[in-house]
Amino acid sequence: MTLTIEAPHASSTLAAGESLEFGRREGPGQITDTDRTVSENHGTIRHDGDSWSITSTGSYLGASVHDVATAAGFELSVGVGPVTVPFAHAIVIVAGREARHALSVRGPVVGGSEPSLRGSGSTIPIVDRSVCLGRDGRPLRWFLTLIALCEHTLARPGSSVGAVPSDRELQSRLGIGSSTLERALTRVREELGFAPHTPQLRVVMAITAIHQGVVTPSDLQFLDHKG
Repeated sequence: MTLTIEAPHASSTLAAGESLEFGRREGPGQITDTDRTVSENHGTIRHDGDSWSITSTGSYLGASVHDVATAAGFELSVGVGPVTVPFAHAIVIVAGREARHALSVRGPVVGGSEPSLRGSGSTIPIVDRSVCLGRDGRPLRWFLTLIALCEHTLARPGSSVGAVPSDRELQSRLGIGSSTLERALTRVREELGFAPHTPQLRVVMAITAIHQGVVTPSDLQFLDHKG
């Protein structure tokens, strides 16, 4: 079984025994070319045959690894690894100074394995609640859009975090047009701190919002009172 890695500008396929370095260095694993808080070789992903692993090799920052299918995830500190990842599809995020940089990894997992490191992500809030709500306590358009992006997962415990709605479904749920939705999604990306060309951006934004507690189940009430 192969391992597929989607970086912002390229995708790579690894056979068993092969590895890919990701970071600032030019190549298929490049996640940024300007953010110097991201090391040239920030980390290494390796196809180990019946599983895959990740090693943090950056100088200043580690990374976080999030399961697309569940709310499981873990933080990878500087210099840690290799750590076997028990997720068939994961998003690796590096929170740099300029933006949050991400890549997607799909590969084999060890049958029946459980995450050796669990967590809900950073303990530091990445979005202050004050920028999500208006003076009347109602969610701003961008935040309401983010809630709708996360609704499927939060309303159905156990469902895939990566199951996000299409543009048409979001427009219908929110009662807005395509241009309004486009502006709202751009604001969501900016508030969460992602660069424009993150692979699978919509999935990455939903995963981050749920894992970091930006959107919680109690926020779903706003969708039924859009006013």
